[in-house]
Amino acid sequence: MVEVYLSNLRNAVNAEEVAQQICSIVEASDIYAFAQFLAEPSVTALQNDSDYFKYYNLLYLFAYGNSMLIVSDLHTYVSHLNKLSHDGTYKDSVARKDDLPGLNETMILKLRQLTLVTMCNRSKIFSIEDAMRELQITDLQQFQRLFISAVYDGIIQGRLNAKRGEVEVFSWKNRDISDEELDNICQELHKWIQRCTDIKENLSHVAKLTEKAIGEANERENKCTEQGTEKSITSHASKVTSQSLLLQLNFFVVQVAEEAKKVQKMLEEEEEQRMPKEFYRRTKTQRGKKHC
Repeated sequence: MVEVYLSNLRNAVNAEEVAQQICSIVEASDIYAFAQFLAEPSVTALQNDSDYFKYYNLLYLFAYGNSMLIVSDLHTYVSHLNKLSHDGTYKDSVARKDDLPGLNETMILKLRQLTLVTMCNRSKIFSIEDAMRELQITDLQQFQRLFISAVYDGIIQGRLNAKRGEVEVFSWKNRDISDEELDNICQELHKWIQRCTDIKENLSHVAKLTEKAIGEANERENKCTEQGTEKSITSHASKVTSQSLLLQLNFFVVQVAEEAKKVQKMLEEEEEQRMPKEFYRRTKTQRGKKHC
């Protein structure tokens, strides 16, 4: 189905047809990722169309949230930006309704389902009260129907714990990740790599101390051999314990280093994949410059 909608967007002859296709996409029951549609030239062109920019905003809202919506009133946008959530939630659509086309019941239902996914990304367990507040639903039965629809549509797997007043989720569909969110994830992974490196260095230091202790144990064992068998056995047991600890430490150091290398490689591959995308975002005069 994705290919069908992409083909329809590419074959649209004017902005009105593109807008109609966007409505069909966000209403589609089997589409929950929208970034690839946003990248289509016919869609990005709507950003500069005073009559149809709201449809670009609609697609962006379903993908990422409202942090980058095109607005007709820049002053209003600046004054409200810091007060809004940017998770592509139903609350976003209410807060920015003037910069969006009218949402029909199908769109509202789907956006609320996607809002549940956003809440799942924050926590696997959250209160029904918080969910209803985020969804701007006041009737408990309406929320229950929404949750059941999300389960039957395969968007989430979970249950309602009425006794505790909580939503418990086990799995859910993925939503689009914006470049800003991806950058934050990369930064956190880089921090994790640095922590792994620090741990590896600390463990290496402990391993050296253990190795030194083994050397001292060898010296004591040699001395104990001359003084008596009982002391020699005790010293030998101490040395064996130290050697075992050293082997475990060295193994753990290697494991930490390997995991850090794997994550580093994944980050490098992801950055290489993103490079062409960022390259074509620059102006023509900038494209001749070396990417950095």
